Amino acid sequence: MLERWGFWLALLVSAFLTVFCFALLAFLVKRWGIDLW
Repeated sequence: MLERWGFWLALLVSAFLTVFCFALLAFLVKRWGIDLW
């Protein structure tokens, strides 16, 4: 049971980090005024 919780926690953390990185990248792009898309 504990291993499953650890797996889901790791999955959640990795997903959160991915979303956070994308949000940070978008914020920096907007701040610098660079149009990538």
